[in-house]
Amino acid sequence: MKIACAQFSPKLFMIHKNLDCILSCMLRSSKKGVDLLLFPECALTGYILKSISDFDNFNNDEILSAIEKIKKESIRLDINVAFGTLVKRGESWFNSCYIATRKGDLFYQNKSHLPSVGADRFIQPEDSPLRVYNIDNYKVGIIICYEARFPEMGRSLSILGADIILNPTNYPKKSEKITDYILPTRAMENKVFILSANRCGVENEMEFLGKSTIYDTNGDILAQADNQSDDIIHAEISVENARNKKIVFSDNYNHCGTNDIYNDRRPQVYIL
Repeated sequence: MKIACAQFSPKLFMIHKNLDCILSCMLRSSKKGVDLLLFPECALTGYILKSISDFDNFNNDEILSAIEKIKKESIRLDINVAFGTLVKRGESWFNSCYIATRKGDLFYQNKSHLPSVGADRFIQPEDSPLRVYNIDNYKVGIIICYEARFPEMGRSLSILGADIILNPTNYPKKSEKITDYILPTRAMENKVFILSANRCGVENEMEFLGKSTIYDTNGDILAQADNQSDDIIHAEISVENARNKKIVFSDNYNHCGTNDIYNDRRPQVYIL
């Protein structure tokens, strides 16, 4: 299957303009045969709010309408799409990642671990248990931005059967250690594919890292964007690689065997 990350610079409060960019990237990716396309965190709304009163600049009906348009376009273009947005449910705002499938399903997951940055200072954290989402013939889990720092997230999703972990993010410029060390470690320790779609550009004086990246099940980089440009990166993968949790330490020595990183777990000795 073909997977992709779209890197661009969303404009704060400009839902219509961000939607146009998302739809354009969907069309381009569909023409290239992409099966799953990931956009950054808060791609639809922007992220760096200065105060809670900034939410007054959003029209939640416009956000919900844009989400519905992405859903309809994913069906028309025959592509699965995941994207981030701020959205209001009831009286509370959430930082959400939506998945719109080509079959017409619409899933979402709210961010549960909130850094003291941007809109996350003012929104409601999610308390519901993690889950994975069935898309076509594979399973997807979601870790939004800051949540990558918590290894429990990746391991929990992997135990639930995730083949691919989506990491929509707004990593700022000085976050190279996340892309260089934390995310490849999450991929390797759980033997899953990770798509990390970051934004580029500047928003309310915060400069973003870019470097959207696709990692394989060994933590190696399959594709990576630069730190400045709008881009769509692609990779071909086989989800079967994420379902084989065995490790062969060496084929050259008779005294080396095979391990299974899931069957070798010993939860009785862990304190979490």
